[in-house]
Amino acid sequence: MRFIGRGSLISEGRTPSYRECFGTIALGLTPIFLLLGIAAVAGSNTVTWNNQYVHGPSAIPVALLVVLFFSVVLGGVQKLGYLIYGLFRRKNAPAA
Repeated sequence: MRFIGRGSLISEGRTPSYRECFGTIALGLTPIFLLLGIAAVAGSNTVTWNNQYVHGPSAIPVALLVVLFFSVVLGGVQKLGYLIYGLFRRKNAPAA
């Protein structure tokens, strides 16, 4: 993966792999869910598992499991969107 010029994978003519989609989603969601996990340690009703609120130190690992679940699902949706986008974009623009 190179970031020269516009720095976009799409401008290079390739779509990101599922691994890259999963990684970017996971890195983006982790700070948010860690903050929610820390709030649940303090007693806030921010983390649920099996329709029950999780409090105390066990809230942080549960929040990280939720991050993994959301990252798997949203990474797949993002990859699917890139594949659909690749079907409809122009392949090669004529040289000016």
